[in-house]
Amino acid sequence: MKKPEPQPNPEPEAPTPETWDPVEEGRLEQEAYRKYRDRQRGYPMPLPTYH
Repeated sequence: MKKPEPQPNPEPEAPTPETWDPVEEGRLEQEAYRKYRDRQRGYPMPLPTYH
């Protein structure tokens, strides 16, 4: 019986438990939601107050 070859990681960008930052994750999620919400309202450009 052959040993299974190690699979290459399909998502190198996927966060590992060591590097995963819940604060950063929450910030990115909030940012993505804000962009989505603004697109729904008809604001294609992010407002300067966001930065």
